[in-house]
Amino acid sequence: MLFSQTVGGRSQAVRGVVATVTFYSPDSGYTVVTLRDESGRQFKVVGHVHAKFAIGAIVEATGRWIDHHRFGRQFEAASLSSRAPSDKKGLVRYLAGALPGIGAGYAKRIAAHFGAKTEEALGDVNALSKVPGLGRKRAAKVASAWSEQRADRDALIYLSDLGLGRLMSLRVLRHFGGQGDVRIVLHANPFRLTEVSGVGFKIADEAAKRAGMPADSPHRIRAGLLFALEQRASTGHTKAGRSALQAEATKLLSVSAASIEAQIEHCVSCAKLAERSEESEPAYLLPYLDRAERDIAAHVARLGRHDPGVPSIEPREIPQRCGFVPDERQMEAFAMAASRGLSILTGGPGCGKTTLTRALCLLWRGGGDVVLAAPTGRAAKRLAEAAGAPAKTIHRLLEGQGDAGGWRFTYDRTRPLPMPQGSLLIVDEASMLDTQLAAALFDAVPVGVSILLVGDADQLPSVGPGNILADLIAAGVPNVRLQEIYRQASDSPIVFAASAVIQGSAPALPPTGECRLIKATRGDGSEVLAVMRGYRTAGVGLDDILVLTPMRRGPYGADALNVKLQALCNPHGRERGSVPTGRTIMLDGQPRQEMLCPGDRVMQISNDYERHLYNGDLLTVVGDSGPNSDERYIDAVIDDASNRQRTVRLSGLDLANLRLAYAATVHKAQGGQCAHVLLALMPAHYVMLTRRLLYTAMTRAQRSLTIVGEQRCIAMACKDVGAVTQRQTGLRELLDRGTVQARESA
Repeated sequence: MLFSQTVGGRSQAVRGVVATVTFYSPDSGYTVVTLRDESGRQFKVVGHVHAKFAIGAIVEATGRWIDHHRFGRQFEAASLSSRAPSDKKGLVRYLAGALPGIGAGYAKRIAAHFGAKTEEALGDVNALSKVPGLGRKRAAKVASAWSEQRADRDALIYLSDLGLGRLMSLRVLRHFGGQGDVRIVLHANPFRLTEVSGVGFKIADEAAKRAGMPADSPHRIRAGLLFALEQRASTGHTKAGRSALQAEATKLLSVSAASIEAQIEHCVSCAKLAERSEESEPAYLLPYLDRAERDIAAHVARLGRHDPGVPSIEPREIPQRCGFVPDERQMEAFAMAASRGLSILTGGPGCGKTTLTRALCLLWRGGGDVVLAAPTGRAAKRLAEAAGAPAKTIHRLLEGQGDAGGWRFTYDRTRPLPMPQGSLLIVDEASMLDTQLAAALFDAVPVGVSILLVGDADQLPSVGPGNILADLIAAGVPNVRLQEIYRQASDSPIVFAASAVIQGSAPALPPTGECRLIKATRGDGSEVLAVMRGYRTAGVGLDDILVLTPMRRGPYGADALNVKLQALCNPHGRERGSVPTGRTIMLDGQPRQEMLCPGDRVMQISNDYERHLYNGDLLTVVGDSGPNSDERYIDAVIDDASNRQRTVRLSGLDLANLRLAYAATVHKAQGGQCAHVLLALMPAHYVMLTRRLLYTAMTRAQRSLTIVGEQRCIAMACKDVGAVTQRQTGLRELLDRGTVQARESA
C-alpha cells in the first residue's frame, strides 16, 4: 500500500484495487468502497468525492484515517482518482464495470486479445471486431460507447473539479450542448450553472469558489440576489421589501451592503428584478412573479365587469332535480355564481360544497358548458366522481406541453380555451392555486365565461408562491362561506375533531374508534408499520390507505417510512428487479439509495409535459429494464382523471423525478381524499405543527383517521407553534389600489 504524509500529518494517501462498491450516490457524490492493497489487506474508503468506480480499478485517495463509532477504522477521502489496472484480472473487472453491455466474458476476451494495448484498441471498431466471438455489431457498440466517454472526458473532469457529481455533470453537458465548450462558458461565469435544472445557487457558488471567482464578484452578488428571492418563493412569498432583500443577501453572501445595493440597481435596470413602489419602501419581485400578479389583477378586474346574465335558479327546482333542499347560504351561492364573472365558494368538510357543484352542473342556464378542473390529478379525479361529470387537471385543461428545454400551455391569452360565451368554469381545491398557475388559468379563460373558485380557506395554502384564494377574498371578490355542517357529516368524529382543530381547540382522541390516537413510544416508525399491517391483514387495498407525515426526513418522515412500507407492502419487489432513482435517503442513520421495483406505488414530483405527467400524479411500476440492460428504466401505469390507464417508460434523469408513494407529506396530499388516513405526528415535526397542516391532513380522511404520535403534538399544532410569517405577496395591494395595469396584450 502506498502511504505518504504531509506536514503535520494532516493529509495522507492510500492506494488499492476496488474490491467492492458498497454505495454511491450520483446526487450527493457520497461513495463507500473497499480497497485491497498490494499485501492483500482490505480497508474501507468513504467520502463525498463525486466519483463512481468500477470493481478492479486502481484507486488513489487522499484524506485521513478516522475511527467511526459504529463502523470502526476507515479512510475518509477528500479526493479519489483511478486508472485502469495493468494486471489482466483487474483489467477484466474494470472493463466489465465501465462499459455498458460488456459482461465479464467479453471483457476477458478483449483483455486477452489486446493486453497492455487494450485502452488504445477500445475505440477502434476494426480492431475490436477481430476479438473472437465479439462480432462487428457488438464491436461497434463498444467502440461507440468508449468514444462517447472519451469525447466528454475532459468536460466531465472539469465539472468534477468544480464539485459536480456525474449525474449533475451529464445534465450540465446536455443543457450547454449547443453553446460551445462548456469549460469556456462556465469559466466566464460559473453561475450560469443555475440555468440547469436541479443546480441551485449553493452548488454554483461552490463551483465558482473552486474556479477562483472572488466573493464580491458582480456575477456572484447578482446570482445571490435572485437566489434570495427564489428562496422566499419556495416558502410562499412573492416579494421582498428592500431592507429584507438586503439583509438576506448580506447574510448569504457575506459582502458589503454597498456592493449589494449597487447590484440591486443593476438587476432592476437590466430587468432581472422587478421593482414596485410601496408605501414604506420599494419591493422587489422575480420578473415572472411580477408579471403573473399583474396579469391576475387585470383578469380579476375584467371578470368583475362581466355579468353572465344567467336567469335565477328557482329554489323549487333543486329538490326535484338535485335531491336536496338548499338553505339560505346555498341559494346565495347559486345567485352569486349566476350573476358574477368571478366568485368564490368556501367551507369546511360536510358543508355542501360538492353538493352545490353537482347542482350547478345540472342547473346551469348560461347557454354554454360547465367545465370542471382542479390543480392536481388526485383532486380532479375526486371532483369528477363527486360531481358526476368529467374533470381535468388545470395543466391538462390548458394542454401543457414541453420538453427538457422548457414548457408552455397551448391555451393562453392569444388562444383562449374553446368555451362558448355563457359557460361556467368551476375550479375545485382553489386553495392550492399558486401565482403562476392562477395567472395561466385566468389568461386562457375567454371573454364571456364565468369562473367559480371552490375551496376550503382553512386548508394549507399552495405549495408554490402566492396566497391566491386568501388574497382574492380579502380584496372583496364576491364570496359565500358555507358554515352549516349537515347531519351525515356532523355525526362524523373526524369532521368534529377537524372543526375543533381549525378553531384552535385540541380534541382529546381515544385510542380506538373511527378517529383515534396511537401513542408512539419506540421512535423508529414501527407503530405506523403495525397499523398498516393491520389494514393489509383486514384486506384493505393500498388505494384506500393514505399515510401522511409533515416532513420528508427523520424516522417518521416520508423518506424513511416509504422504504419500510415498501418492504411491507411489496415484499417480493426486489426479486422482480430494481432500478435506482439516483436519490440518496437516510435510513436509521445510514445513506441508502432509493430503489423502484415492479409493484411499487410512486409519485411524480415535477411536471413532465412531454409525457403528460404532472406534479403529484400517482403511478404503479409494472416492469423494469432488468440488470443486464444498457439503459435502466421502468414502465409505469397511471390512471388519469377519466379513469383511463396508460403506460409510460421512464429512464435516466427522469427517474430522479419519481418518489416512492407509500407515504407522502401533507402538502403533497392536498386535493385528495382516502378512506383511511394514517398520520404520523411527532415532537420532531415541531417546526411544521400548525392547525392548518393538521386540519388539512385530517380532512383527507373519509372513513377513519389514525394519528400515530402524541396528544401534546395535537395541542402544539392547535397553538400554531410552527406557524411561519404570513406570506408576503403583491397581489392584494394591486387589487386594493386598483392598479391593474397588465402587460400590453392583456
